[in-house]
Amino acid sequence: YEQAAAAYGKVLAADPGNIRAALGKAVLLVRGGAIAESSRAIDALGMAAQPYDVSTRIMLRKALDDFERRGGWFGDTPENHAAYARLLYRAGRLPDALIAARRAVELAPGDTSAWNFIAAMQLQMGNLEQARQAYDKSLEADPNQKQIEAARNQIVSQLSAGGAGKKQ
Repeated sequence: YEQAAAAYGKVLAADPGNIRAALGKAVLLVRGGAIAESSRAIDALGMAAQPYDVSTRIMLRKALDDFERRGGWFGDTPENHAAYARLLYRAGRLPDALIAARRAVELAPGDTSAWNFIAAMQLQMGNLEQARQAYDKSLEADPNQKQIEAARNQIVSQLSAGGAGKKQ
């Protein structure tokens, strides 16, 4: 992995806008336990990273597996758990991402971003009632979120029409 890090560094020195190298370097940070730094680096790439979603998912799965197998540890802070949740989500590990995000909101119950992330994951998994509950918590923390309120109301309508907490 040291050779990969060196190679990514050389590529980025020659071409600072090389998204693949930036992603590779960020993923390597996971192996070393720099969870929050890695997540911030990937977040900073924004939409430019989207064409590499599949390769990023594969690399993150491996890096997270290596981190966890080696007994990886990070400080018990809401920021670290939220960052870990985002990385797990990007790796396609939604149930694990939900666990990490839930720990983030246990430590910081007013974190609307984490509550909204939980709601979005619950929606992707078809858990409408749990998504509504997460949006409710987010709106309790900050009622001035018009888009979140609209999303929550849409879920309530779907639940009323279908009567079930999980999509069919």
